[in-house]
Amino acid sequence: SNNFQKAAAQTLVLLGAVATPFLLDILRETENRMLRMQILQVISDMGPAAAGPVSEHVQEGGPWYYLRNLSHLLGRIGAKTHLEVLNPLMLHNDFRVQRETFNTIYKIGNSEREGILLEVLPRLEDRAKIPVVAMLGALRSQAAVAELCRILRDRPLVASMTRLNLEEMICTNLGKIGSVEALPSLEALAAQKSLINTDQIRRVRNAASDAIEMIEQMHADDIIEMT
Repeated sequence: SNNFQKAAAQTLVLLGAVATPFLLDILRETENRMLRMQILQVISDMGPAAAGPVSEHVQEGGPWYYLRNLSHLLGRIGAKTHLEVLNPLMLHNDFRVQRETFNTIYKIGNSEREGILLEVLPRLEDRAKIPVVAMLGALRSQAAVAELCRILRDRPLVASMTRLNLEEMICTNLGKIGSVEALPSLEALAAQKSLINTDQIRRVRNAASDAIEMIEQMHADDIIEMT
């Protein structure tokens, strides 16, 4: 049985883009998790030849889990030319689809990924902002500093746990980016007093202090090298 399944899978891979729409229809309809995983593997093994049909199916829409799988596939076999079809998925009403799409854009976006993530960031809910902030930090995005500082300055009077997690993530990644422009916002946050001192509020202040130290250390090293 296993040998038959392997032979069938290899045949489908050889058929390439011809078989892809058929497989995608099954992927959309089946509730069998194992079958979904097998289909994802077969289409991944087809490589870039299958990316066109996958991107067309993204545009057709479907259940959240199907769109997440399509986004995942484009992250494995897609290219920069498929970024445009992914744009609507960044604002999908299911966070799991959004998160997978951010990952895919990070993988295939090359020089365009920074601009795409920066453009969508202000339009996202706090939970969806968190993975995008982490990616901009990994990219050492100087262009992100102003928006990240704006988010810190515009904090609500009562911050939810998600909001506090976002602020901690922003502080950590401003430290990674290392821009002195972030220092005023970080210093204000580190010095901020709160009537309620929860562990998470302390973690945000500590993250701000750590980021200040990282930035100052980066620029102290620059000064030493210049002298």
